[in-house]
Amino acid sequence: MEEIQDRAEVGGPEAAGTAVRLLREIIRTPAFAEVIKTNLGSFDQESARELVRTLMHEDVELSVSIAATIPQVLNYLAAALVEFGRQLEDLPEGLGDQYLEELTLGIDYARFREIADVYRSFLERIDFKRAATSVLGKTVNALAEVINSAASSNPYFLRDAFVGVEVKQVFRALLAVAGSAFLWLVSGIVRLFSRS
Repeated sequence: MEEIQDRAEVGGPEAAGTAVRLLREIIRTPAFAEVIKTNLGSFDQESARELVRTLMHEDVELSVSIAATIPQVLNYLAAALVEFGRQLEDLPEGLGDQYLEELTLGIDYARFREIADVYRSFLERIDFKRAATSVLGKTVNALAEVINSAASSNPYFLRDAFVGVEVKQVFRALLAVAGSAFLWLVSGIVRLFSRS
């Protein structure tokens, strides 16, 4: 029991507060700050692949434990992104554009497209439909709130947001959604008549 409590304390608010204080002191030390900037720019995609292969094959139990923390990590990142957006509001004129440029220039969009291809066969083998239904519903609700908020502050938000969008990919995605919606509607009608 004490061991479980100790683990909770290690990952609890006090530990998070200690990490923030430590990071603050590191940032305030020019030498450490320079080391951080140097290392942050040296992420190698192949080393990420090797890290995952090592975790998955060397210690399966550890990899499962790490996978169990992914929702917490995603929630943490979501909270960080929300706060990052709030802090962007206070930036001086022009600095926000610099942030946005740095955020978008280095993204490997082809890698994100690869995610769908890699996980497709895995999702077909597990009971993904049940989990996806709940997640998809919550995601749609969240996106609707974001869109409504953006529309209230900027009527032209769609034009401004999709300046760099590939129209062909969006059109294909819309067709896929429309086709899926049509099949959903047809199956709903079939079920309705089968009950009567």
